[in-house]
Amino acid sequence: MTTMNDGGLDELRKWVLDKHPELEDIDLDLDIIDSRIVSSLEFISLLLFVEELRGEPLLSDDVQLESFRTLRMINDNFLVR
Repeated sequence: MTTMNDGGLDELRKWVLDKHPELEDIDLDLDIIDSRIVSSLEFISLLLFVEELRGEPLLSDDVQLESFRTLRMINDNFLVR
């Protein structure tokens, strides 16, 4: 059974909230792409931040928009070990 990497998830949530001070919190299942919380320009920064949290680069095959739609999906796909 896998568990959430709470430290990584907390850091990811903080990263998003730091970019959007108008938000008090963000639901783990909110689509951050469709809601435009993460723009196309911010997406690259998000990828780099996820790599930093993982401590290793993402493979080009891993970088699919569907895997980055929600904080929960990012956590489950890239931060849970």
